[in-house]
Amino acid sequence: MSGVVQTYQTGGYPIESIWADIFYMENKTDFTVDSQPGRPYEGLADAITNWKTKNVKFVPILDAGISIADTDSRNKKYFSQMISQNVQMLSNQNPTLYNGSIIGQVWPGKCAFVDYLAGNATTYWLQGLTDLYTLSPFDGIWIDMNEPANFDDC
Repeated sequence: MSGVVQTYQTGGYPIESIWADIFYMENKTDFTVDSQPGRPYEGLADAITNWKTKNVKFVPILDAGISIADTDSRNKKYFSQMISQNVQMLSNQNPTLYNGSIIGQVWPGKCAFVDYLAGNATTYWLQGLTDLYTLSPFDGIWIDMNEPANFDDC
């Protein structure tokens, strides 16, 4: 990743931002970075810091679906936090499955969705964004899949 901006600048191409689609994430899971050794995004935070010295901004994507897998290598459990903070959208059809959460299938697999009208939904998102910022000091966020999205009947 660190050579991307240098390649553009050496070629004389104007560049003011790098946008990253879901492939920067660990298992396509929000608030994560796949920075394992040998992976393309290893050293992303250092690359972003370098880009900022060249006035290049970093904008990663986030999706509305929160993986129910709780498989983040940092042991961050965003689905469990969603449940404990009671900020998930609830299902009337399946009130006993997944703590009553509405479940859909999007990029990371089965996902739950934040109820943006819940009183502490902002607190939940702020914690996730803060976690992501420590991994990749971004300058903005690209919100995707914010419409009702579901790849399967879950």
